[in-house]
Amino acid sequence: IVSRNAIQEEETDHMRRSSWRVLAALVALVMVLAACTSGADTTTTTESDGGNGDTTTTTTSDGDGGEAGPSGTLTIAQQQILPRPDPYALTTNMEHSISLAMFDPLSRVNESGELTMYLAESYEPESETSWLVHLKEGVLWSDGSEFTAEDVVFTIERMQNPDTGTIWTAVYSYIESAEVVDTYTVRINTTRQVVNLPADYGRMSMMPKAPMEEMGEDAFFENPVTSGPFKFEEMVPGEKLVLAAYEAWGT
Repeated sequence: IVSRNAIQEEETDHMRRSSWRVLAALVALVMVLAACTSGADTTTTTESDGGNGDTTTTTTSDGDGGEAGPSGTLTIAQQQILPRPDPYALTTNMEHSISLAMFDPLSRVNESGELTMYLAESYEPESETSWLVHLKEGVLWSDGSEFTAEDVVFTIERMQNPDTGTIWTAVYSYIESAEVVDTYTVRINTTRQVVNLPADYGRMSMMPKAPMEEMGEDAFFENPVTSGPFKFEEMVPGEKLVLAAYEAWGT
């Protein structure tokens, strides 16, 4: 006789292992993309089968142009898809892994437990309740505009806005305020000492201030401006999400 608790624990372990397999596969996908030349034509499609709730992510590359790049198809089994390409509308690890393909964070801890910088160049503690974040210069959004401190402050304020309705608001409740110091520097003020602040920003995907304010959220997420290794191509809610390689990523 197997107890209900034992069954629940086994199911929880299975879900956890499945989530990590999806994350590991997407990490491998990003590593493959980084090896691609600018001439390679790479596309990722995430689709739902409309039956048992599973979706698949398919990536293809023709490897044309420049040095030989990876080619073929990568398919990842998914149980669900983002309701819309908004990194703050997600609720599960699977949705988060798809979001990370489009939107970069400031930094995050990699699978080896090491802090990896994405859009941040470095962090500098000012006091027990204040950090300076120095940003990488020359990082471009997919519309060709530059990533700046204005985008970081905008992202934090949007995340803190109750109308955004994100699960991350409570996670970052220790942020008192964020302010622009200069084009590539942000000051983050906290309500208490947060010694691991640089390692805590992997869940905070950066959003572009100007396009979102100019277009409005609904129009923006129909064709979002992104910063990650893949850029948005097409989405049919609940059915498929198509991404294409963003050649300027990491340069």
